[in-house]
Amino acid sequence: MSWFADLGIQNILALTIVFFFTVFLIIKRKHLIIQKGISYIIYIVLFKGKYGLARMESWAKRFPKLISGFAVFGIAISYAGMATIGYLLVKAVFDQFLIPNAPPAVMPVLPIKASWAFYVPPLYFIICIFIIATVHEFAHGIVARRYGIPVNASGFGFIALIIPVLPLAFVEPDEKKLTKAKTSQQLAVYAAGPTSNLVLGFLLMAVMLAVSTPIYSAVYDVEGIYITPVENVSSPARMGGVSEDEFVVAIDGHAVPNGSEFLSILSKKSPGEIVHLETDEGTYDIQLGNHPENASQSYLGVYPDTKRVKADAEERMGKTGLALTFWLFGSRENMMDIGLIGWLILLNIGIGLFNFTPLSIVDGGRILLVTLEHWFDKKKAKQIWGIVSAFFLILIFVNIAFLFFQ
Repeated sequence: MSWFADLGIQNILALTIVFFFTVFLIIKRKHLIIQKGISYIIYIVLFKGKYGLARMESWAKRFPKLISGFAVFGIAISYAGMATIGYLLVKAVFDQFLIPNAPPAVMPVLPIKASWAFYVPPLYFIICIFIIATVHEFAHGIVARRYGIPVNASGFGFIALIIPVLPLAFVEPDEKKLTKAKTSQQLAVYAAGPTSNLVLGFLLMAVMLAVSTPIYSAVYDVEGIYITPVENVSSPARMGGVSEDEFVVAIDGHAVPNGSEFLSILSKKSPGEIVHLETDEGTYDIQLGNHPENASQSYLGVYPDTKRVKADAEERMGKTGLALTFWLFGSRENMMDIGLIGWLILLNIGIGLFNFTPLSIVDGGRILLVTLEHWFDKKKAKQIWGIVSAFFLILIFVNIAFLFFQ
């Protein structure tokens, strides 16, 4: 069963959630709406009901001024977001032609590791997408109700690759009444979803900034630096006898309270110079080498690390409390582990911004069409809309296509 242990607890939990999704769909199969993509390999499953409609109605009546303010803000943000994503897509295409290995502006977000996809760990992926979709659709519904536009149904569903893997949420405003509403009201309804994702992302960022310092101070040693790892066997540090996890006290008699100071001192040295490195394990006189990427720079061959868990952290917080802290806020020992809050920030902002792209399948496309229909007759508006939508579809295709050739 070693393969099972190698999966890791988070991947096991993600597989468990997918299993329960599958069981639920089997039990409720008579009540499902199935939209086929490629037979039963790729398809969408919807479970329609009245979920959250009473709450939308209640909030629309209780907070009309707040929702109206949010709606106006959303319209302004939608045009700013459209301009921003448009600029990023165009710039990325030029960069990819002119700069080797330039990063794309957009790429698929998936719970699998691939060179052409932005990887999100499976458990974080499932939870984040569900939260993002729920907030997004609830915002559409509550703004629609604020302006008296009926919401006929709501529900949830899944995009399935044979089995359900990607959770969805949806609301169904009355399309006939929505299209007859004032232009500003239509724009407000369409802009509400992505705007709510951006607002949630930045609110979580503010929370993260407010609580991260006291949390990390309670968990991590912030004084001094450790060495990790010592690089290849021929590095000056390795040849000089330095080992991983040694606590650095000083270099050439200068105290090094943090990694920046450590690197600053070394940057002023030249290849061939002798440095006196003092650690908690001993002292070393090491001749600096030439940096592998720039021969004119000195090279010690170590990486300074200031992010070590305090020895008594588990005793004070408990094993479960410490694990939960890392799961929510990430581990500073691993820069790629940003925790649930970090992923929610990143994905809310990224997905929210992408939804402002003027494509027919996302909110930005609907916002553009409503805007054009306000200024032109419907036939002319749809012609312009189709051209703009096709242009941005090509930009996205080019952005993603370059990923397969890098």
